[in-house]
Amino acid sequence: MTADRSDFFLDSAVSVQTRRKHEFELAEEAGDAMKSLIRKEYPSR
Repeated sequence: MTADRSDFFLDSAVSVQTRRKHEFELAEEAGDAMKSLIRKEYPSR
């Protein structure tokens, strides 16, 4: 029983980490898209 509970907590912690990593990558992609849009709108910068 205790092993099952610790496995559950470990799994949930790992899934939170991967979700955060995924969200960070999505935010990075969005940032890159915004930068390229801004470069197209304002090529002088």
